[in-house]
Amino acid sequence: MKRRKKKKSIVTKLIKAIFVLCIIVVAGFAVLIFADPLGLNEIKESPFDNSAENLLIHPDVSFNEKVLNVVLIGIDKRKDGPSRSDVIIILSYDSETGRTMLTSVMRDLAVNIPPNNRYDKINAAYAFGGEERLLQTLNQNLDMNIQYYATVDFAVMEQLVDAVGGVEIDIKPEEVKHVNDCITEQYWLLGGNCDLLTEGGIQMLNGRQALGYSRVRAVGHGDWERTLRQRRVLSQVLNKLKADFDLKTAYQLYREVLPMVQTNMESRKIVWYMYSFYKNRDTFILENFRVPFDNHGENSMRKGVYYLKPTQLTDNVVILHQMIYGIDQYEPSERVKEISKYIQRHF
Repeated sequence: MKRRKKKKSIVTKLIKAIFVLCIIVVAGFAVLIFADPLGLNEIKESPFDNSAENLLIHPDVSFNEKVLNVVLIGIDKRKDGPSRSDVIIILSYDSETGRTMLTSVMRDLAVNIPPNNRYDKINAAYAFGGEERLLQTLNQNLDMNIQYYATVDFAVMEQLVDAVGGVEIDIKPEEVKHVNDCITEQYWLLGGNCDLLTEGGIQMLNGRQALGYSRVRAVGHGDWERTLRQRRVLSQVLNKLKADFDLKTAYQLYREVLPMVQTNMESRKIVWYMYSFYKNRDTFILENFRVPFDNHGENSMRKGVYYLKPTQLTDNVVILHQMIYGIDQYEPSERVKEISKYIQRHF
């Protein structure tokens, strides 16, 4: 009888301890959300009108409201020229299930860029009008509802990888020279270390090495494989965060990493999604996609300039909505259908 009471007492204490721990975690996130102790609200105001109307989110297109879309933009910011969006990845996060998707948008993809009805490569949108124009272009061409962005340059991308302790990547022998070429270029641009790779194989890469790896396009299948490398690095970062994510990690990210990132998302919303990520860490699933999808894009030359032509933009949009929102047999908007027809005729 005494043993049963003792066991019951231990179980009761354990339940109470878990309950108290949950309260502490929730309270900790609540402090970050509502008290904003670091005052980051002041630097998270959008530099432009991020209303659905301004960002060209189609009023007749329905979306899964549980899915948050954020465009991750990696820029090549040189002293001798304008900034270019070298990385365009749509991060889609389902706050109900924890399912997370990384969708690379190939930078040479032929699209319609508003507001002047110009047809050009998708990465030209950023050069013409920064994050606002890029969000408008993605929403208009893909029937998306993207209102937020997060932009980082070379230096910040290195620091983000270092902040999680590096990433483990399997380097192909033929990639080593090209990774080292990128590392050397980063050294001359940014200073700091020049940690060249000595061999291929599975190895832990620091921020500089991981950035060099993700920039390689001279080996393999060109930009197709380069975007795959980018998603590999980002997937490693997210998986490492998931494995060790707690209140302390959230606070460190909030304090040390977020100030390095340009974004139009309010800090309270960021912390709310941090809490959601923490809550869903056991059901977290990471998937990778690319636009155009396999067998839905082809090389094209127009006036002596290379473009990546979607074989049918409408087909890519249908697949994208199925992958991100789980919508079967999605019907693209008339706007997307017109853009698709123009690209087929002129590219």
